[in-house]
Amino acid sequence: MRILDQEILLRENLRYSFRRYRVWWIILLITMVFDFLSTLYFVEKYGMEAEGNSLVRWLIGNAGLVGGVFVAKMLQLLPVTVFASLHQKLGNVFLLIVVLFNFWAVVVNVI
Repeated sequence: MRILDQEILLRENLRYSFRRYRVWWIILLITMVFDFLSTLYFVEKYGMEAEGNSLVRWLIGNAGLVGGVFVAKMLQLLPVTVFASLHQKLGNVFLLIVVLFNFWAVVVNVI
């Protein structure tokens, strides 16, 4: 794929990210599971209106609690995958940022 007159090898960059940063990808998936469970707990305890993310609130309202939160967590993988595909090194930084946000979300959801 050509972007701004540079050839971007999307598949190769993504494969490189999976090989080089395998531990970060595993940590991302683990934090997504914990974020999923803590969001379920939070919404069951305080109600859908207490959810701060309007997209998650809308998904819960239209797809149900478990379905809405699941779709929201799966949508989280899309930008991480895109960034990892666009650049070998910057994808790692974005992966780390999303992992940190997930940690923070889990902490906020269970307090």
